[in-house]
Formats: sequence, structure tokens, C-alpha cells
Amino acid sequence: MKYEPPEKKPKLRDRINDFFYAEEVPFSLALIRIVMPLVLMVPLLPRWPHARELYSLDGAPAPLWDSYSHYGMLPIMPGAVVVLMHSTMIISFLTAAIGWCTRASLITATILFTYLNLCDSISTITKYSVVATHVLLLLSFSQCGAVWSVDAWLKRRRRSNCPGIEGLDQPRSAVWPRRLIQLMIGIVYFGAAATKIHTPAFFSGDQMIQWMRTYINHQHPLGDWLAEFPLLVIISAYVSITWEATFLFLSWRGFGRVVMIGLGVIFHAMTYFLLGLHVFPLVCITVYLSFLSETDVRRMAAWFRRVRRRLGLLAKRSVAQPTWALSAEEVAQRVWQGRTAWVGTLIVLASFGLLLEHWLDPYQKRGPDGPKQLAELDPQVVRHMLAPSEAIRPTDKVYSFDLGGQMVGEHLLAQKREFRHGEALIAQANFIPPHGDLALTCTLEDEFGHAIERIHVTMERERFRAHFLFPVQLAYAPGNYEVVLSTGGQEMARRPLRIVDGPAVVMTGR
Repeated sequence: MKYEPPEKKPKLRDRINDFFYAEEVPFSLALIRIVMPLVLMVPLLPRWPHARELYSLDGAPAPLWDSYSHYGMLPIMPGAVVVLMHSTMIISFLTAAIGWCTRASLITATILFTYLNLCDSISTITKYSVVATHVLLLLSFSQCGAVWSVDAWLKRRRRSNCPGIEGLDQPRSAVWPRRLIQLMIGIVYFGAAATKIHTPAFFSGDQMIQWMRTYINHQHPLGDWLAEFPLLVIISAYVSITWEATFLFLSWRGFGRVVMIGLGVIFHAMTYFLLGLHVFPLVCITVYLSFLSETDVRRMAAWFRRVRRRLGLLAKRSVAQPTWALSAEEVAQRVWQGRTAWVGTLIVLASFGLLLEHWLDPYQKRGPDGPKQLAELDPQVVRHMLAPSEAIRPTDKVYSFDLGGQMVGEHLLAQKREFRHGEALIAQANFIPPHGDLALTCTLEDEFGHAIERIHVTMERERFRAHFLFPVQLAYAPGNYEVVLSTGGQEMARRPLRIVDGPAVVMTGR
């Protein structure tokens, strides 16, 4: 029997080299190139009529570099120039999506997108714009226009209808841009988890509940409903931080990739339903396309072909001859013509955007009666605006005041209004931030208004809730009672309850 030496495992250096420099057809990068610009159109198109106001000297820009005392780091452009830049950016995103002069389109869009974001640190710079900027930068250095693009169509010298050899002549490139996009989103999640670990309000659910109740982003369909179930919020907080901390390590292959990406899609979808986020979940889900390998895309394409064939939508291929062929000189000529047409289209459409903004006149500078004049405010409105702030009533500081008998963490497990002797009566007061330090008094009163028991608690300004425990003693006669919350002698809230005869039932067993 011939001896066969064991196969040597690849060295770490070779594995790292293969991880970044293995070649593949850039299907996943092409998908990101197509989807990401369309996603960014959601905020960019509504901002276009207001570009002069947000980013130019004609409006009220808030450049990010001023916040760090780097005044004048980049020039702020006049209004007409900014409208041209914003129009050019939109057109560049659209041409990048169809893959026309892909690299030039991405570089142009990335530079303009970054600059305009930096000119408005108040509203334009957000988490999704930062993530999108990094993705666009990496796409600019990739070969994402090699497939599914106008560029690929212009450079194609031969197209074959032979089944089974589709894609064999497609260009291959190093995988490092896709890997860097994967690492970026994983590091972003890991940094978010590290931040949340040092945020007690995240684990208690207070932070998330406050966001869901205040509509801090946009309207959302489920936030108010889930805020009434704080235990679910706490459970989801622990699940989400575990997912964020492990995403970078488990999302590369196999079952871990399926679980991590699936949880990510659910997580970002819920940010829309619970927090009213629109663009951020779309951007992050688009980034997940980078986890599709060439093999995954080919399998999906084969599955779609089988489905189409079953539905009778796939035409049969019978000709095994190339439909057309071009020489190298003809390919170069077509590419040059395409680039020239791209530059001309960019100039024409950007100029049309400037003319359209002038014609629409969103600020009514050229109305029939000339520019609008500032109207004098009503003196009564002025007095109301300049009057001292009214004191907040104590009752307006309380969000909810609930009664229950059992707690999980810092929240009542369930609300109840009927108690038996031997049970615990827990009153929980939730406050609306911000609020100052409060000296709270919680009083148990009988049906005649007599104080039976009173508890005093100091509520610090950084806390969200206070708890008061009243053991239901046998000395309490069955009947109707009320729990009253007050501060400084002023009533804030009250809740009725009933104590019924008989001890609480205690389950025992072996």
C-alpha cells in the first residue's frame, strides 16, 4: 500500500491572501451598485428643491467642520452652483445604477454626496449617509460595472446563446472590495454593541420606549403598541445586542450567515415599524447583498430559470452560434462614444435641473409682485413668545401610574386591580424625561380618604421610574382603596384597587 502524506493546511498568510484577493465575477457588487443609488433617491429627490437653502450661501448651511472649529475648511458655494451640484449628483447616481460610465459616475456621485452631506450637519448627515458614503467609495474602486451594466454591453465582443456556457467569458476581479464592505458593516454593528453595553437605559428598555413614544423620527405603526409591553422590549434589547456583537464573527458562511443575515433583515425591518426609520434599514439591507458569493448568485439564477421554465416564460435556446461579434477597434470606439455621450448627458441634464429650479422658483423670489416681504408678527403672538416659560404641572410629568403584584427587572409583569391578603401591592410610576429631582410620596388610602400607609421616595433626574411596595396585610379590611402619587403636597396621579377577603393561593408540591 502506497503511503500518501497528509495534505498540508494552507498557511495563515495564504488564507488571508485568498480571503481578499480570490477572483470572482462581481455579481454582488453589481447588485449593490444597482440598488444603493435607487435607495438614496428616497431622501435626495425631496431635498433637491431645497438644496439652495440647505447647502449654499443663499440659505443657512450648517457645515460640519464649523462644529470642530475648522472654519473655512471647505468653501460654501453659491446657490446656483449648489443646485448644479445636486442635480449632477442625482444624475450620476442614476447612471451608476444602470452602469453607464460606472466608475466615473460613482466617483462623481461619491464626491458630491460627501460634500453636500458635510455642508448640513443638522439634518443631512445621518447614520445611513455615513454608511452609504463608505459603500460608494469602495464601489468606486471595484469592478462592479463589469456585469449587468451598459459598460459591459458596450465592451462585449461576443454574445453566445449556447446553454451551459453562460457567464464563462464574464470578467473576474479580486474580491477585496466586497470583503471590505462586509467588514465595515460588521465593525459598525460591533461598535454599536460596545456603545450599548455602557448604556443602562438600553437594557432597561427606557431608551427604546422613549423613542417609540415620542415619534422622534417619523410616524410608525407598531411603536406605541410595543411600548405597552416593556418586557418584550427588554428581551429584544438583549437579542439585538447579542446579534450585533457576534455578527462580525458568524456572518461569513454556512448556518451562521443565514441566521445573522436573517436576524439583520428582521432587525432593520422592525426599525421601520417601531421607530419610523425609512432609509437606514434600506441602506443596511442593501449592504447585505455583499454577503452573496458568485456561487449564491448563480444558484439563485438557476432557480429563477427553473421557475420561469415551469411557468412557460423562458424561451428555448436552439442556436449555438454567436449572434454578433466586434473587433477590438470597434469595442474601443463604442466605449469612447459612450463616455462622450455620458459627459454630454451629465452637462445637459444638470443644466436643465438648474433651469427647472429657476422656473419652479421654490422660494418665490420672482413672483408677480417681486420677492416676498417679511410679514410683521401679531403683537399678541410676540408677547406670548417672549413671555416667561410656564411651569410644568406635576401631573404632566407622569407618563403612567400602574399597579401590579410581580416585577421582572424594573417593570411590572402584569397590571392588576384586585389583591388578596398576603400578596404584594406594587405601584410603578413612569415619568416623562427630562424632569428634575422629585420628592415623591405614595399613599394608600381607604374608600373614605383616610391614609393607611405612606411611602416616601427621592426620584433623581436621571431615573425614569419609581416603585412603591405595599404588603397587603390582614389588618387591611376587604373593600375599595386608592393609591395616590404626589409631590410637594400636589397630587400627580391616583389609581383605584380592591382588596378581597381570603389569603393568596400558594402552590406547593414535591
